[in-house]
Amino acid sequence: GDGVMTCSSSATFDITAPTCEADMCTKPDVTNGVVTPSADATLGVGEVYTVTCAIGYSGSGAMTCEAGEGFDAPITCAAICSLPTVTNGAVAPTDATVAVTGSLYRYLWNLHDYL
Repeated sequence: GDGVMTCSSSATFDITAPTCEADMCTKPDVTNGVVTPSADATLGVGEVYTVTCAIGYSGSGAMTCEAGEGFDAPITCAAICSLPTVTNGAVAPTDATVAVTGSLYRYLWNLHDYL
């Protein structure tokens, strides 16, 4: 909000200069996702954009506009990889069925098959 600062006889202001914070957030561009509401180019503080990732991508969710900080949790849509079947081996961790971009998985050989 607006305020008042008074210059004193000692040539200083009576309060520390305030910091102005943005009260709007610009609609983000999310690769491989759709952002709604689609018609609103900007949102006010506390309002929400929803991101829906395309098929084959994960990361859908909501982003709330925060004063001076932009969004509380920016969302990206990461590609989902189906884990491969390894002949005479396995992929670890063994309880996973899919992986997202950047995830690391190890492949393990069945050593007894080669002895």
